[in-house]
Amino acid sequence: MSSPPPRSAPAKAARRLTRPPLLPPHPASVLSARSLSDEAHASFLDQTFLGDRTTTIREHLARNPGLMDEEPPEHLRVRYGG
Repeated sequence: MSSPPPRSAPAKAARRLTRPPLLPPHPASVLSARSLSDEAHASFLDQTFLGDRTTTIREHLARNPGLMDEEPPEHLRVRYGG
């Protein structure tokens, strides 16, 4: 049995374009990062990007401050103090 031919560059590009964008992290992720050192928290906010690959978590939260008011999912409320 022979292996399939390698994908062409256009096929790979088309596959990337059809993937759904990553959703913003749940506030519980931000709270979890906050529980680490200040440096780790800043790194999470400034070096984690949304699916558009340009918007940082810090920028997204600045544009949508109400996101941090959401309650964590029921099964995580005790862990994240919700």
